[in-house]
Amino acid sequence: MNPGPDPSADRLKPWEAFRQAHLHDYPPSALAAWCALTLSGLLALAWALREVAAMPVDQMPAVVAALVLAGLASMFSVRLPRTSYTLSVSDVFILTALATLGPAVATLAVGVESAAATLRNSKRWSSRISSPAAAMAAMVVGGAAYVLLRDQMVATGVTPEIAVLGALCLAAPVPFLLTTLPLMSMLALKRGAAMQPLAWLADTSWMAAAYLGSALAAGMVHLNAVRFGSAVIGIAATAVLALVLLVRLTVNRQEADRLRQDQHISEARREAELSQQRFTAAFTHAAIGMVIVRADDSILQINQALCTLLRCPAESLLGRPFQSLLHAGDVALFRRHAEPLQARPEDAFSIELRLRREGNEDLWVAVHCSRYDDPAGHGPCLIYQLHDITSRYLAETRLQHIAYHDGLTDLANRHCFHERLAAAVEASRTDADRRFAVLFLDLDRFKVVNDSLGHHAGNQMLRDVADRLRGAVRPQDLVARLGGDEFAVLLESLHDPELGLRLAHRVLAALSQPLSVTGTEVVPGASVGITFSDLGYRTVDEVLRDADLVAGARPRGAFRRVDAREGVSEARARKRSATRHRRGTAQPELPAALRTGAGAPDRFRGTGALGAPAAGRGQSGGLHRPGRGERPHRRADRLGHRPVLRRPGGVAEALARV
Repeated sequence: MNPGPDPSADRLKPWEAFRQAHLHDYPPSALAAWCALTLSGLLALAWALREVAAMPVDQMPAVVAALVLAGLASMFSVRLPRTSYTLSVSDVFILTALATLGPAVATLAVGVESAAATLRNSKRWSSRISSPAAAMAAMVVGGAAYVLLRDQMVATGVTPEIAVLGALCLAAPVPFLLTTLPLMSMLALKRGAAMQPLAWLADTSWMAAAYLGSALAAGMVHLNAVRFGSAVIGIAATAVLALVLLVRLTVNRQEADRLRQDQHISEARREAELSQQRFTAAFTHAAIGMVIVRADDSILQINQALCTLLRCPAESLLGRPFQSLLHAGDVALFRRHAEPLQARPEDAFSIELRLRREGNEDLWVAVHCSRYDDPAGHGPCLIYQLHDITSRYLAETRLQHIAYHDGLTDLANRHCFHERLAAAVEASRTDADRRFAVLFLDLDRFKVVNDSLGHHAGNQMLRDVADRLRGAVRPQDLVARLGGDEFAVLLESLHDPELGLRLAHRVLAALSQPLSVTGTEVVPGASVGITFSDLGYRTVDEVLRDADLVAGARPRGAFRRVDAREGVSEARARKRSATRHRRGTAQPELPAALRTGAGAPDRFRGTGALGAPAAGRGQSGGLHRPGRGERPHRRADRLGHRPVLRRPGGVAEALARV
């Protein structure tokens, strides 16, 4: 036979359901405190109902009025701004009922007021039950304290009116303590935290002040009601409720304005946070390098793009001086732009400079700098954006090199030479101590080599001559190819004219040494003219004109200096004479032997520097290629200043016309 259902289990089902719905987060200790508090409230309610039931019937309208005023007053509570607390004048009516009708009515009134308030403000029945229960239990104790104090004061000879007022003020803190302290203790047990009395007192001290003020107001209303009749209570209640309503409207309006302001502030803060997030995302994921630098030049933040550019991890760069990343030669330039920015935060600057990355490799970057106020409190900072322009810079450098250099010899071209010479002329005009000299060189027999051995051989000869010129002068001197077989050298910082003459002799000596061009040994010669800034030149054309005239007026392989005692007209006359001399002796076409390639020469020599014979030869020059089985004989004659080339088999007569 199956046992029937247990009646006790059925009785526990509503309690278990209530506990799971409203007390599920209460630990055993907090649950026990809640049950004790609720039980004490139920006992207080039972006692109050019994006492009220024993009161005379003619007092029942006053009892009902007191309960209605307490419940109505709870609806006119004022929420304190920026807190979760509310301020209610219902305590005035409750304490007035205590002084006028006794503790039992006051207990019922506080229960009605607390129940109405919790029903409006809380959705959990645990609070809707415990709060009225705690208030009624506390009012029972507070009412008993009031009666005891009043009777003791009357017994000591104090007038009843003063005894009522004093007893109310002295007993008012008792309900406050017995209402808030158990509830706070139960919440502490619920959270598993220890009760902190000092913190509790600091948080609820305003409530104690409200209770004391309510007791004083209730005592005054009671005294006036005793003296002038119960109509005073109605008038006071109406005035107090109207006052509370007006205050509530004002507070609600201010609270609405505050909420709108807080909303605007919240939106602005949210927008600022979004802006900061956008900036952080843009900073972190930017394709160009970005870095934030403090006022002391230490790196505060750096993005991944710059770390990749420098080939360094961010950890090794944070805190380092930003200027330590720059090329040593660009630090001074950077400081001239960055230091004024501290005094003028609205300014910004852009500059191109070099960075040093791992491996001592230089990078050209375009840097843009502006002021940045760090939101984290690091003060005014500078934010740099660095864009890698190394490829562009190399391309521009290459284009500039092409624009200012000869494509064949890689020497400076005419345009570059003119610019440097113009600067030297102007510097010499303003400062006589900044002297310079110009060498003008015209290669001898370049056309013969070019026509007989081909353009490739002529180009090779020009390149070799350029290398020799570069090696014969100082590093600071500028060697240029003006065009064709014309070269020029700018000698700057020339404090002694004799140094210029020695350099000119060294140039001629370098060009007197033989060189091999496509298997043929050639001794390049040149006619050189030199002029100095002491003659007071004013333009570049004047300098080049005199140097060219003097070089053209000399015999091939010779050297002459422009002398202040010799006018330009004489130099021009010398050049015309030398030109007529060359035209009278030279033939317009090459020897047939050279044109056909039969017996092509393997050695061609021009006259040496300053008209001297070639070093180590004994003759002034010649072209000879011996035939098989015969011992050649050579003889060099000078027709004017030109070498005569002889070779057996009738070729000598043809070569002699060169």
